[in-house]
Amino acid sequence: MEYTRSFSPRMLDAEPVSIEFGQWLLQYQAFSNPANDHRTPVVFLSGAFQNFRSFRHEVEVFLQDFPVILLDLPSQGSNPQLVPDLSLEDMACLLKGFLDVCSVERINLIGISYGSLLASLFATEFPERIEKLLLSGTTPMGRPALMRTLEESLHLCREGRIKEFAAGCVTTMINHYHVEQTGLGRTHQKLLFRQVSRLDEAERERFLQNTQRLIDFKGFDKYPQCPTLVATGEYDHFTLPCENAAFALRCPRSTFALIHNADHMSIFARREGTCRLFYHFLTGRPLSSCKDFQVMNRVAMITMERRISPRLVPIRNGACILKTESGEKIAARIDDINFFGTRLSLKENRTLNLDERNLELQIDSIGVSLSVHILEQDDEQLRGHFIHIDLQTAERFRQYLNDDSYFMDQQPLALFEEEFVADIAG
Repeated sequence: MEYTRSFSPRMLDAEPVSIEFGQWLLQYQAFSNPANDHRTPVVFLSGAFQNFRSFRHEVEVFLQDFPVILLDLPSQGSNPQLVPDLSLEDMACLLKGFLDVCSVERINLIGISYGSLLASLFATEFPERIEKLLLSGTTPMGRPALMRTLEESLHLCREGRIKEFAAGCVTTMINHYHVEQTGLGRTHQKLLFRQVSRLDEAERERFLQNTQRLIDFKGFDKYPQCPTLVATGEYDHFTLPCENAAFALRCPRSTFALIHNADHMSIFARREGTCRLFYHFLTGRPLSSCKDFQVMNRVAMITMERRISPRLVPIRNGACILKTESGEKIAARIDDINFFGTRLSLKENRTLNLDERNLELQIDSIGVSLSVHILEQDDEQLRGHFIHIDLQTAERFRQYLNDDSYFMDQQPLALFEEEFVADIAG
């Protein structure tokens, strides 16, 4: 591997080095201080809406002790090559091919969100090539609400409903309900909304292909055996903290940490604290809880709270499900609700198609309509998942949930969720 011997943030905007591996295009930038050339390099994998510049701060920190490689495999980051037929497993093989071509024997690998699955697959398939693995925002299996979120993002993007697609991405990446804790308020939301809504056709196609790979992934049949750090924000509603913990529990040499006051975007929203955690893990320094993060033992991981937002019982619980294409309305009662979903009781005996799209829940007390997907039905009782595709409506809904005058109690976690969480926790 040939490294660039100096680094400045503006260099991340330069044209990357491109190499060909068979018919595949691999793009990277690599930096190192000559004194650290003998150290195992740190490799960053780009994820959704990330590029080399996304890791500017981390590169500056890690270059103190390690060579750093930023890698875009085909369709990843800014790599323009489209590869609709490649699976995540194929991508892991391409990463190995990259290391072979560049004569890199072992790496420390960092994967964020989408990149976490790819990094984990590489670690399980090629354990001899990895020294340490660092993951953020991961899960051993896709729960139904997560999969429906991914599927709906594909539909909205393909249908050209770009504003709704962008809003859905914002409310997926950023926990809108807990913005006071995370600090990712309107400014951050507008910036991400603008970034997603301005994706060109090729960039949207790359998103579609990468998201389809996530949906097609059938889960892990083995787990990384190397020293592994799993971390995520305590308010991560996309890959729940308990799901990240469940993954860590299946790795025999794992450490699990919660990033304080952060959500799925912890590496960017709480950059210094997350980077300090990663750096200490890579350099072998002892990890202990501090103001930035909490390191959890196995008992705490198994018994941790399964939900990150309270279930509220409205005083005025009238609602209806609207089929937007036909205009048909189905009367319902809200049993409990939070920003991410609801449990309903239908007022008539109806069976809904769980695959049906274009449904809205109309909440009588505030006149708000939310895009809802039905995840489960048991006679007249339904469980629905919200996908917020309008930021103004999402904010109005958040204010409603924070107004105690509308609610009378909190509900325990639903039984079917308990069973699901128990399953992912093994």
